[in-house]
Amino acid sequence: MTTNKKILIAVGIFALIVGWFLIPKRSEVGGVKEHAAEKELFTVKTMQAKVEKVQPTLVFNGVTAPSLRVALHPQSSGTVTKILVPEGVIVKAGTKLIDLSKGSQKQNVFDKKAALERAKVYYTGYQRLFEKGYISKANLLEAKADLKKAEFQLHAAKEALNDRAIYAPFKGSVSEYLVEIGDTMNYQNAGQIICGHFIQLDPLEVEIHANQNQIHHMREGLKAEILFNDGEVIPSEINFVKAEANITTQKYRMTALFPNSENRFKAGVSVKVRVKLDPQMVVSIPQSALSYDENHSLGVRIVDNQGLVEFKPVQMIQAVGNNVLIQGIDDGVKIIIQGGDFVQDGEKVAEHLAAQEKSA
Repeated sequence: MTTNKKILIAVGIFALIVGWFLIPKRSEVGGVKEHAAEKELFTVKTMQAKVEKVQPTLVFNGVTAPSLRVALHPQSSGTVTKILVPEGVIVKAGTKLIDLSKGSQKQNVFDKKAALERAKVYYTGYQRLFEKGYISKANLLEAKADLKKAEFQLHAAKEALNDRAIYAPFKGSVSEYLVEIGDTMNYQNAGQIICGHFIQLDPLEVEIHANQNQIHHMREGLKAEILFNDGEVIPSEINFVKAEANITTQKYRMTALFPNSENRFKAGVSVKVRVKLDPQMVVSIPQSALSYDENHSLGVRIVDNQGLVEFKPVQMIQAVGNNVLIQGIDDGVKIIIQGGDFVQDGEKVAEHLAAQEKSA
């Protein structure tokens, strides 16, 4: 055998050996690697969504307050001579609260009476002069206008004389007086003077505040309960929902009214208000199943029919123990309740369906 033949045979054998190692075996491609890929799927625990009709409730912290509060103003100037009703005493509408001295108002009535008599004399004289043709009709009409003006001024003076007291505008009580006996109020700015504040305690009002998520469920007329610290529960109702949020707190002011005919309850007491929302279709899930996407939207991660992870935005209605009631998920959807923080949208996962628990 020549040297060239020996070299060719050696090269051929070497090529066969290299080819044996480089060509993948069928078992590795079709079996082992596929099995390995299957093992690499991350397993998540899921639950099947069950949509149910419930009547959720929301609980707010609040403080009792008067349902009506007004400032007491004098109708004219004068000096405080008597304070007739103590602070906190419930009185009927029209009850006299403060007496003011009549002072110069009596003299004012006398002056207006004299002015009216003069106006009558002038008008009578002008009528005679007009009948004789000495004055025009315009002069007569001017005298008549002066007479009407004098009559009105006398009426106003009498009203001012009689209205020398401050009265209760409705059934309620004086929360505080801002004047004392002997204080004098100037006639020029009597309407700007505040003598005190008058409040209505029946019904009482509770002020509460809803956040951005809660306000969508609130409306006037919703039934509520006032929960006192001693355990007493009083039925109530939402009577006001403000349409605009507070600029600083970004919360919405609401009020609930409840009867207080015997004035058992005082203003300024801390309470809780449990509001019964309209019945809604919701899904109950563990709180740990809630998640946020890159846009900070609240939601849950689900597994679709192809076994892929998908983020679904939801709206939280109410927390119930360790669960939350949410909306935005259809019946039967598989929600990831464990392992959701370790997977990404679009990732294929293996799943373990948890035994269905009774909804909260």
